[in-house]
Amino acid sequence: MLFRSGKMNANGAGAVLKIGLGGTTLTAAKNIKQLGLPMLMLTSIEDLAVFRPVADVLGSQFFFVAAPSQIADALPAGPLKDAIDAFMKPWKAKHGDRDPNWAGRGWDAVMITVAAIRKANSFEGTKVRDAIETIAGFQGTTGIYNFSPAVHQGITENPFKLATIKAGKVEFRNDPTGIVHAVVGKASFDAAKLVDNIRAFIDHIVGMQPSSVRGQYVRSISISATMSPGVMVAA
Repeated sequence: MLFRSGKMNANGAGAVLKIGLGGTTLTAAKNIKQLGLPMLMLTSIEDLAVFRPVADVLGSQFFFVAAPSQIADALPAGPLKDAIDAFMKPWKAKHGDRDPNWAGRGWDAVMITVAAIRKANSFEGTKVRDAIETIAGFQGTTGIYNFSPAVHQGITENPFKLATIKAGKVEFRNDPTGIVHAVVGKASFDAAKLVDNIRAFIDHIVGMQPSSVRGQYVRSISISATMSPGVMVAA
């Protein structure tokens, strides 16, 4: 990885998209830091226990995809936060500060099954399955579930956020209108590196579109310096 990081930088890469689980994320971060590279790192969803030491190494050069339960403290009051809080109370009582993401999804599955059993008034497998296919607007810890005979994954709107870790605290880069904010470079970057970073970021966001979500996923894009107005990017 050390050699590859240097080679990527030498070829003009300004960002690394790290897909996968485990300690290799920290290894990649350390290599970027040791080489003094200005490269950004964006990773797929993972346990916060993996991400925290990566953030310690890369700081503002690191951001990642986060599930709602991983940014619960930063969420505004509402149905999503209420659903997460209902799960987090027993979770924290037993597991403390362990990452709740994967367990939260399991909790959603159990709660959806309970709702289906009540709706079907039966434990029979076929009847429970048929009842699940009629559940819509179910607020879970990961998002809102809308099932149908053709939609079995339930999540029809992307629930994930772009997050960073500052001083040990997880923060997400999003707002209520669905705008995603991200750092794609610094003033010291040349134009080619900025273009590469922007393209990599857009490709990643577009790649997160659930298969069940149709139509235009990205409505508009604008670019700005830290304290300047945004400039719209032509489609």
